[in-house]
Amino acid sequence: MDWFIGDRVKREIYMDDGTWMKSGDNCLPGPLKHGTIINKIWNYICYRYEYLVKWDNEYNESESWVLAHGINKE
Repeated sequence: MDWFIGDRVKREIYMDDGTWMKSGDNCLPGPLKHGTIINKIWNYICYRYEYLVKWDNEYNESESWVLAHGINKE
């Protein structure tokens, strides 16, 4: 999927319930983070785009670099 600066995205947060070592227990799916892509760079070493996302509703208005497979269209 091709992403552009200004696109709205979402990302699921996975929360470890502390019992993942037990057979059959996986990380628990958590809430969704929502944000806006504010920058896009081509990583020449890995041959892929990386996206800087400004996440909504964060206390410090955090930003983080993510890969295309880590986000979905909102």
